[in-house]
Amino acid sequence: MILKLRKKFIFINMILISLVFIIFFFTLGISTYQSHKKETLQALKRTLEMDTMKPHFQIVEPNKPRTPHLNIPVLLAYLISDDFDVEILHTNMTISNEVVELAIEEAINSNESSGIIKSLNLRFLIDDSHPITKIAFADMSLELSALRHLIFILMGIGVSGLLIFFLISLYLAVWALRPVERSWEQQQQFVADASHELKTPLTIILANMNILLNQSDDTDKSHQKWLKNTQAEALRMKSLVDDLLYLAKSEAHHIELKLFKLNLSDLTWNCILQFESRAYENGIVIYSNIQSDLWILGDENSLRQLIAILLDNACKYTPINNKITVSLSRHKNRIQCEVNNTGELIPEDQLPNLFSRFYRVDEARKHQEGSYGLGLAIAQSIAKKHQAKITVESTLEAGTTFKVSFPAY
Repeated sequence: MILKLRKKFIFINMILISLVFIIFFFTLGISTYQSHKKETLQALKRTLEMDTMKPHFQIVEPNKPRTPHLNIPVLLAYLISDDFDVEILHTNMTISNEVVELAIEEAINSNESSGIIKSLNLRFLIDDSHPITKIAFADMSLELSALRHLIFILMGIGVSGLLIFFLISLYLAVWALRPVERSWEQQQQFVADASHELKTPLTIILANMNILLNQSDDTDKSHQKWLKNTQAEALRMKSLVDDLLYLAKSEAHHIELKLFKLNLSDLTWNCILQFESRAYENGIVIYSNIQSDLWILGDENSLRQLIAILLDNACKYTPINNKITVSLSRHKNRIQCEVNNTGELIPEDQLPNLFSRFYRVDEARKHQEGSYGLGLAIAQSIAKKHQAKITVESTLEAGTTFKVSFPAY
């Protein structure tokens, strides 16, 4: 449980940090793009406002300072007459006539006063407020290069930041959950100690009950009923103590399973045979659909206990003249065991609680069947130790079905 809490704490923390990073980086990227766009459009506007009507060519060398009134290093300005003749007003980059004509054609055909020619990587601005139309073009290479550079920087910062925050979250998860872990350990130790201490007096009580019951000649017949009731309650209490002790040891990882390759098909058959007489007495029929020779890696005693818990649970809650169906089959690399019983529908909102300790769907029947609602919690614990997953479904038509999915050997 503590490990799950730590993982959930780290997961939620990393999700929140990632969202903050994404929002911040996205906002920064958009604002940077808009800033470059605004700067480029201002440069294009200044170019359109130039009064010179004669061609002026300027090649900007790498280390040569730029013209003060041009913030964008590469600009083109063209004058287009009514007959579609082109006259270069100003340029500070080298470009072929074919590219110039293609750029002008795409800008005119766009029917927009400003925009981007993606195929040529140019941004344009048109001034048609005069008889002669002016078009200014700006090369977007440096603009896009700056954005790519920013993205790489932000990615590096993001990855580094997430790694740092992951380590911080890991430390905080350990530190913040330390009191919870200590309390949980103390609780488990208390349950284990209490269960262990209770086993001895219960064993003595049961032994004394057996002695008294066997000495029928010396015991008043009227006392036999009370002795038997005391014995029955002591047996139930011993069962409860054993279950609590098992859960406490299981969660404290004090139970070491002896895993061997075993035939789950034969084991399931044996468990069904043990419950057939009990089912017959209750007017219940057990049907089986067991696929042969299905092997898994597991602990035989624990798996017997798991299947017995599911069968016992089915026998308790199956009405008279109804049926229980046990299925075992292989699905790809998983082996699925299903125990289905007809009977009352379990509400959907109560299904997730069935594996909780002491939980019973009908509180009025809490001790009617001689159990305390720990069986399914133990079954879930055994399933987890075998890398298996146990689930439950309940419908009015099909009844209640418990499914355990094991990894195949």
